[in-house]
Amino acid sequence: MLNRRGLITGITTAGMVAIAGCSGTPEADEAVEIVEDEFTTIREYDSPDVPPDYGVVGTARNVSESTLDIFLTVIFYDNNDVRLDEFNTDASSVGPGDEFRFEAEYLSDDPDNMSYYEFEVEIFE
Repeated sequence: MLNRRGLITGITTAGMVAIAGCSGTPEADEAVEIVEDEFTTIREYDSPDVPPDYGVVGTARNVSESTLDIFLTVIFYDNNDVRLDEFNTDASSVGPGDEFRFEAEYLSDDPDNMSYYEFEVEIFE
């Protein structure tokens, strides 16, 4: 059974305004909420010789008051906390309160080796 840790770490990138020290960019881990997520089969093939593809599908929500470009990384680990894989996905111009669906493929032929996954979020205004 999957033991998902609900950890979201954040990286904020605010561009030239932040360099000048005048940014109102929210912290990434406070600006994006993972509303739902599940490790599941994301693609099956007609050939019995080709195993299905697995990954995380879910929904994320912009809980800030700004329109954001969101870069989401899902990091997959085994039960010894060894990083097995990661997959990046993004969404542009996500308005305040808006949600977006994501799919992060686990690029391994052995899904049973994956024990849990975590999210990293980077945002751009």
